[in-house]
Amino acid sequence: MISEGMRILIVDDDPLSLELMSQFLQGEGHRVRCALSCAEAYSLLTPETFDILITDIDLGDGSGFEIAKLAKENNPKARIIGITGYNVLTLAEGGDSEATFSEIMTKPIDLNRLSSELRG
Repeated sequence: MISEGMRILIVDDDPLSLELMSQFLQGEGHRVRCALSCAEAYSLLTPETFDILITDIDLGDGSGFEIAKLAKENNPKARIIGITGYNVLTLAEGGDSEATFSEIMTKPIDLNRLSSELRG
């Protein structure tokens, strides 16, 4: 079970979605860092480790799969949640999403469901 105060990195190239998730999770007592791109995420993942990574799967300058791989290398116990604007079934046809992500959520993100995923 994940307790409050987890270190979370959120990566999303949609600033509004990023801000919404960040404020919500900070309100729940988590320590949140945010990145708007793969490049920014890499710069945060290199010196830091996170308990949870929440990443958009399709980013303008790369892929959430790449970010997830680096996050797992830094912390093999990290929990990875993928978010996407695509249909999850379509996404599953195109990649090894089940092996990479512990959960995939479609946008718009249901914040109550996200909170439940982090707890359980």
